[in-house]
Parts: sequence; C-alpha cells; structure tokens
Amino acid sequence: MTNFIAPVDCATIYSSGSVLRITALTMGSSTEGGLEFAAFDSSPYSAVQLEISPQGTPVWGNTVQVYGIDGQNGTLAGSDYGAGTYLGSFPVAANTPDGQPLLFDVTSFVRSVKGPYFAIVFKAGPDLFGATGDYTSQPPGLFVAGPAPLLTAARAGNQIIITWPTNNSTGLTLKSTGTLGKDAAWSPANQVVLSGNQWVVTNSISGTNRFFRLSSP
Repeated sequence: MTNFIAPVDCATIYSSGSVLRITALTMGSSTEGGLEFAAFDSSPYSAVQLEISPQGTPVWGNTVQVYGIDGQNGTLAGSDYGAGTYLGSFPVAANTPDGQPLLFDVTSFVRSVKGPYFAIVFKAGPDLFGATGDYTSQPPGLFVAGPAPLLTAARAGNQIIITWPTNNSTGLTLKSTGTLGKDAAWSPANQVVLSGNQWVVTNSISGTNRFFRLSSP
C-alpha cells in the first residue's frame, strides 16, 4: 500500500538565479529543482521514495543528483540549491517514456529530519527533461509504503495458529519450510481462512521444526 505526499513548495532555479514555482517543475532551461515538504512521522512506513515523472527525452545528460536539506521554512530559495546533504544519484535512460514515474529512495534522510519542513533538491544536466511532472498536473512528490504485515503464532492444544492482517498483505503468500538456509524449499501453506480482518492458518504440532514467512509468489 502506498500513499502520495505532495510538496508544500515546488520550484526550479534558472541559470540567472531566479526561482520559478510551477506545478510541472519545468527543467527545460534550468539545472536545478527542488521540492519542500512538511515534516511527518515516517516511522510507520517501510520506505519513502522521491518520485519524478519526466516529460521529454534527456538532451545533454542522464544523471540526477539528489540532496536533502533539513529545517526549512516552507519556501524554497535560490540559496537552497546546490546545498544540503548528498543523498546519491540515479540515471535516466534516454528512451524513458514521458510520464513514467522514476523512484529514488530517501527513507534514511526523511527519518532523520527535525523539520518543521525539509527539502529534497536535485541537480541535473541542462535540458535533462522538458518537465518533471505528469500530464495530470500532479507535481512530483514522495511515495510512502505501508509497513509489511507481521505474523503472529499462538498455540491451542496440539495446534499452532498462524495469523496476519489483511491490511498491506496484498500479493503476499504464507509459506513454510522444515529447514532454513539458501537451499530451503518453501511451500505455500494450505487452508488459509479469512476471519474478520485476519488471515488464519491452523497446523497440527507434529514435533518437528517448521518455519513460516510471508513472501511474494
């Protein structure tokens, strides 16, 4: 499960030093852009990712450098660009389709911010994109992924009852194995039953080890 967090400020700086605020965050004639967000509690989320959707094939370069700045005031300024902590870079293929979301993980930085606002600014080669917003005029922003569901186990007589929540478990399957290691053979659990907002599997205790995990098929 993911949720989109829109920026409170979305801006581009041009070579003249002037800052332009526009929903699409046009980078056609600029080298740097940035997004500012209100600080939030990121601890419940498994991942926080920067998302941009480029429009236009890269012309001069194909690498985006990403920086993080903490303790902002809610409005980006020219002095913010080229500043902050370097978070890494990611490539943009020359044949990237217009509007295709590109993701860059910023989880560690977002979890460290104190706020009240923080900025993620990025520098690209001149004319890297025509724009970095999608065709629905939604600005670039952050995607936060919900936490992975946790398994619980309880004994009832000679049975072991395994449960996990339906929330955030789409696409996951309960599997089990008798031994751990890189060559372990994991098999899907049988007789999964829905009970309220929980998935339930009941197994007999046979006196041998069984290990359980949730995983994508």
